[in-house]
Amino acid sequence: MNKINISNIIFIISVIVALIIIIEIIATLVINNKIDKEIQQMKSEVIISADEEITFDDINNLPEPIQKWLISINVVGGGRYKHISFSQKGKMYLSPEQSKPYKSKAKQYIRIDQPSFLWTVDVNILPFLNIKGIDNFSSGIGSMKMLLASVFPVVNEKDNYKLNESSLSRFLLELPWYPNAALENYITWHKLDSYSAKATINYKNMQSEVIYYFDENYNLVKMEGLRFKETKGNSLRILCIGEVVDSKIVNGIRIPNKINVSWLENDKKFTWYEIENYDFNYY
Repeated sequence: MNKINISNIIFIISVIVALIIIIEIIATLVINNKIDKEIQQMKSEVIISADEEITFDDINNLPEPIQKWLISINVVGGGRYKHISFSQKGKMYLSPEQSKPYKSKAKQYIRIDQPSFLWTVDVNILPFLNIKGIDNFSSGIGSMKMLLASVFPVVNEKDNYKLNESSLSRFLLELPWYPNAALENYITWHKLDSYSAKATINYKNMQSEVIYYFDENYNLVKMEGLRFKETKGNSLRILCIGEVVDSKIVNGIRIPNKINVSWLENDKKFTWYEIENYDFNYY
């Protein structure tokens, strides 16, 4: 009798798991199809000037540390790309108490002439269960969804000023992946000292600032800026830090492909995401 009951329980659990997997697969296909359409829309709006090359004249008005950085990574002489995509894998911690990270795979698409991005991520929380995340920023409006099994909403936010500003801050913090954005009119630069400079981005009545730090050879070391970690209630901006772990040559330009992202809150540093980017495409 006990054997029969155990067998029945195992069968029921197996059926439930199978149903979850099927639902997740179908929902993922539907979501990915929608994402593909949004990406194509993003690409279609970009006017590409294939012959436009970045010259020394283009960087003359930038502060010395930024000039030397852009020269050292070979931006000068390269193309003025307007759209970038890449794949990403990482280790994600949702809280400081989490001992073992969740593995993640993501893809990101960026439009440079108007600060925009679309980031999709799959976080493996169980062997048969993922969380699908979609982080979108377009025309100054941010949206964030986290879907359990690609179906059940865990987070669903859109178009509040903290989320919008936080998305703009993210775009500026991630600029080293698309460094020719340093030349865009929506960013102004201010020299702090010989090896650091502050970028201020103004877009759609929002503003954000990020400080970039370089070593003696003008290799980028880290970026940091105040950003909303939470977007509800009385949440305040806290320091978000991106530390460069490694760099690689992509399309002739040296960019950081490995970065650790941390929050600094109450003097405690929490490294929540260890990122490795690959398969870069510049358009």
